[in-house]
Amino acid sequence: MKRLIYIILAILFLASCKKEKRDAQVETLSATDIIDTQATLWGKITEQGTAGIKEYGIEFNNKRLPHTVTRADSFGVQVADLKQGQQYRYRAYAVENSNAVRVGAEKSFTTLTPADFQFRAINITHQSADIEFANTDLLNNWGVYYKAGGAATVNDTKVEANGAGVITLTGLEPATYYYILGYATDKNGVPLLTTTDFRTAYAEPQLSVPTFDNITIAGAAVTFEVISTGGGATMPQLNIRYRAAGTENWAIQNLSYAAGDITYTLTGLNPGTKYEVQAYAQNHGNKSSYSATAEFTTLGTVPMMATPAVAAETSYRVKMTGGKVSDNGLLDITEYGFCWSTEQGAATADSYMKVTAGSENSFDYLSYDLLAGTTYYVRSYAKNPAGTGYSEEVTVTTPNIVYGEVDDWYILGKKYPTVQIGNQTWMAEDLVNTDGVSTRFSGTQIQSSVCPTGWHIPTRAEWDELIVETGGTNIAPKTLRIQNEVCSYATNSSGFNMIPTTTTSNGRNQYWTSDTYYNFGSPSGFYMTYFYNESVTSGTSGTDLNRTYSDFLPVRCIKDN
Repeated sequence: MKRLIYIILAILFLASCKKEKRDAQVETLSATDIIDTQATLWGKITEQGTAGIKEYGIEFNNKRLPHTVTRADSFGVQVADLKQGQQYRYRAYAVENSNAVRVGAEKSFTTLTPADFQFRAINITHQSADIEFANTDLLNNWGVYYKAGGAATVNDTKVEANGAGVITLTGLEPATYYYILGYATDKNGVPLLTTTDFRTAYAEPQLSVPTFDNITIAGAAVTFEVISTGGGATMPQLNIRYRAAGTENWAIQNLSYAAGDITYTLTGLNPGTKYEVQAYAQNHGNKSSYSATAEFTTLGTVPMMATPAVAAETSYRVKMTGGKVSDNGLLDITEYGFCWSTEQGAATADSYMKVTAGSENSFDYLSYDLLAGTTYYVRSYAKNPAGTGYSEEVTVTTPNIVYGEVDDWYILGKKYPTVQIGNQTWMAEDLVNTDGVSTRFSGTQIQSSVCPTGWHIPTRAEWDELIVETGGTNIAPKTLRIQNEVCSYATNSSGFNMIPTTTTSNGRNQYWTSDTYYNFGSPSGFYMTYFYNESVTSGTSGTDLNRTYSDFLPVRCIKDN
């Protein structure tokens, strides 16, 4: 009896110690290492349960696949022989010791296909391109074959990636189509091939430095080469441009493209002149460039001149002699003469005279164009198509005008100055009439003597002698007259002091002569006209045809011989 009691008590004790029952639990994790034919599927035990677990893995394709790989807190199964591009479902499972099966939530994945082997050309220049690969983590041994102008094969140039995601093709030709055959193997060793193509960019054309041949006084043959078009077999724009050195504007000559040397002959150039030349090209990609600048000089130089001799004969006349072209610069002389200035460096931009007498080997000039009492710098010059050449500079100082006086003769208290011009002595002012104001006399008045003793009204011949002495018809109106608004180019270098009138056109001056007009017995007048326009600086003189006794003209007295 006592034994029975002990048994009952033991059973009650054990029942009181029995634990609460718990089920095992698992979680399905995401698949990894997915390629076209295989993947790794993962699960995780989150609760062991009271019964314990004797097996765990992945349910896949209606099969329980016990785990084959593990990681820190999870287990996995590697599945293979899958179909490319196929979606698959799976879930984690665990089998308790009680044979109860516990499963996780279902997940899915999709295997890859060969189309996932992709690459493209990037960073394309005229001579290189980068090939960028995608999904390299799924590939083995990838790279490319390539060629220009047609489909690439395994017999063409090969570039291996060696595990890099980008490879660079170099040494390419500009503006050229390249065809690429990409190769790889997947993780199962399956070979993969795909193709693409691209076109390289245009480069700037390359031009040789121009060279020159057959240089003449007015031209030269220019030769250059298009070393590279920068892409394409033609060149839509090609030219040479040229200019005289030191000038701003270029002349342009358009040309047609041709392989090899391109030659064009420049014409119409200036002799003895340095020219700058550049070649220019633009291709179909709108890339353009210039060659380096080259220079040449046309034949011929400016003339070289001998040094002249210069002497002042009077205050109004300077003799320039010894003009000579010592070297014509291999060109014809087109003009020669003398130039002068009151400052050093006389040039034809200053005062000058083109000499038409003599020859380029010997020419002289008698100048009446200078001012009295002035130092001048004089050079001879000559011109040819290359330009103007000048002699060494010489100086000359014209004498001051020396005035005398009429001896012991006064009119109204005025004593008259005189001036020696050549072999003649003239009063240096117009005679004043007896009213003390007017310098004009009637034709009746001059019939009696109005000049002092030893002086007389000049004849026409004496006027003409004065004109010749002071430079002739075209020059005398300048050397005899005072400069004013009517005659702005007058020099009065003779000291004659004739005042150009403002009452008649072209600064016309008229004086009485002692001659009679032909056989009519009427008094005769001498006139002088100076054309003072800047482009016309000539004078005229002659006998006035319409003088009467009632006319009034100035009187200038000349000393008797």
